Amino acid sequence: MKYVQKKYIPKQYISILKIFVPIIIVVFLSCGYNAYMEDACATGYWEGPQRLVAGMRVPDFTLREAGQDRDSDINLSRGSRSERAKPTIIMFWYLSCPDCVSDIKHIKRLSEKYGDKFTIITINVDSEEKRDTVLNFIKNQEMERFRNFFEKVMEIGMERFFVTADKYGVLTTPSLFLVTKDGFLKYKAEGEIDFDDFEYQMGKLIAEQAVLNHNN
Repeated sequence: MKYVQKKYIPKQYISILKIFVPIIIVVFLSCGYNAYMEDACATGYWEGPQRLVAGMRVPDFTLREAGQDRDSDINLSRGSRSERAKPTIIMFWYLSCPDCVSDIKHIKRLSEKYGDKFTIITINVDSEEKRDTVLNFIKNQEMERFRNFFEKVMEIGMERFFVTADKYGVLTTPSLFLVTKDGFLKYKAEGEIDFDDFEYQMGKLIAEQAVLNHNN
């Protein structure tokens, strides 16, 4: 029987490999992540949540509206006559958010009280897989009186990006935005929303608009 000499890796080499292999793996994963992020930014899907404060012009958006088979362009400052005619309330929400579901009744109350003075838009940020469930919820809660849209959720690598919510700086839900008829942010509320205060801000906006209309 022929004897074959086995070759062993010296212990000092094994120690070196234990140090450098994890470093190489981390660098590789980091480069891959950066490549995904560069792709996201290059395609315009993600720029990070923006800081939107009162007085700033709100972003326009293009989303699929409930009951429609194509996307709709919403240009709050340059849109259709109906959008320009009155201020807008925008609500970001999702089904598994207890405060969102609870606050729907407040939005319905505001719609009944101020429906002829405001356009109400809801933007659901659930994944597309839940769309049928969301549509049933909209129908059961009689939300057809609003304009209901579905957020575009982009998945790049292991990251998820909310195209419209990020533009509006949404960090939690529910988030409410009160927008003037000219497309400027008047007031923002999020999380546990004080609807008495929000309605007060709505009243102020109506009064300010009445003064402007009188002066013009």
